[in-house]
Amino acid sequence: MIRIGKPVALQELCDIHALPSPKGQYELTEKLRQLLLPLVTHIQSDDYREAFTTLRGLIEFTSGKKTLLERQEFFTYFVNDVAAREQHSEFLSNVVSPLFEQHQKLKLQHDFVPERSSVLRRCWLFILLPLVSPALVFFSPIYVCAESLVSRFIQDRLFRNSIRATLWIFLAPLYALACIAMMGMSFGLIAGASAFSVLFLSSAIARHWIHGARDFRQWMRWGKLSSENREEWKSYNQLRIQFTDYIRVHYGKL
Repeated sequence: MIRIGKPVALQELCDIHALPSPKGQYELTEKLRQLLLPLVTHIQSDDYREAFTTLRGLIEFTSGKKTLLERQEFFTYFVNDVAAREQHSEFLSNVVSPLFEQHQKLKLQHDFVPERSSVLRRCWLFILLPLVSPALVFFSPIYVCAESLVSRFIQDRLFRNSIRATLWIFLAPLYALACIAMMGMSFGLIAGASAFSVLFLSSAIARHWIHGARDFRQWMRWGKLSSENREEWKSYNQLRIQFTDYIRVHYGKL
């Protein structure tokens, strides 16, 4: 998601003649920061930054918001409000911190939300598998390349999706066009056009299928944990219920 703010003329923000001075530059930077804050996901609390980033999927799911924009706005408001108000200090120390520690201990994925994998969605995964297989196989080299670069060079999770998107935007079309062109030159125009049509339709379905498959894998992991690490799973689940209940009680009307 890219959010673009309203254009602002430089002369509306500061005295242009004062820009060469350190004070003028600082004032301009501060005003720009205030304009950018509503447009980005900014976690003000350094103490709980990693915890909130890890629990983001659970926070957004609990909010009940439908659109990407609504979920992003809820997440940003919640993490900054709960960290800024003294009334939430007990919740942060007794629920958020232990939940994050337990999450790390169990080695769960950072957006672990098993409830998203419903029975109906799991059935659709198997039904649509033959249709998405061409795209999954074809684009697997791009996926491996992107994930290798992100995991190796990008430490901050908040930036990982941006880098993934950038790599896919540039690499995937070039890779697809090159392969389709080679097929067209080797087997004829009809073969190239057919390959493009199949790949296009398969990719459109695969985009949604992958999210469902990721949720299904998390659901399987959830069931495995409940049987193999029962006490730790029980402790984690209790903290998780406290966490989601607190969000619904204090922020459910947003």
